[in-house]
Amino acid sequence: MVPDVSDVWGNAPLQHELTLSIAGVISNDPFVVFYCDKKGEKVATDPQEEQKHHRAEDIALFRYGIVREAADETLSKAKRGQLVRELASITHPGIDGAPVVVSRQSIDRWIRTYRKGGFRALHPSARHVEPRTPEHLLELAGDLRKEDPFRTAAHIAQIIRTQHGWSPHERTLQRYFKDLGLTIAQLSGQN
Repeated sequence: MVPDVSDVWGNAPLQHELTLSIAGVISNDPFVVFYCDKKGEKVATDPQEEQKHHRAEDIALFRYGIVREAADETLSKAKRGQLVRELASITHPGIDGAPVVVSRQSIDRWIRTYRKGGFRALHPSARHVEPRTPEHLLELAGDLRKEDPFRTAAHIAQIIRTQHGWSPHERTLQRYFKDLGLTIAQLSGQN
């Protein structure tokens, strides 16, 4: 089911009605956007997810802007190769306005991707990054900091390295302490 956009936009004709019915509609709350899943059901996302969606859309539009001519099925291989070489030799304005040079291999990959999956396939794949630092070592670091709030991250890293043969970098520990509110200033009551 496609969401009803009339409650948001009234009965005025929408310039991008198709886009709104597929990608999503803005709710009465200006900070909440509802996107539709594949079945057309409304799915609310948080502002961070909305930002990621817009960035992915911008990247896909950037890629499409580069490959749209070269992806034409009617072009001969020679013409396509020449066009791709020309596209790879020039500087393109990136999504943030900074100049970007795109390699021929990337352009060829984007053309293949576009032909297989259309515009949606040009979106960057979601990143699933898992923490590299073992959780038990971070917990140990937190316990060591709570035990003596004036221990530095370098000293805690040295203790962990002595006990376990390896430790996270001291900067990793500093970020971890800050995220958990385990900085020296916070633990000692100095702000």
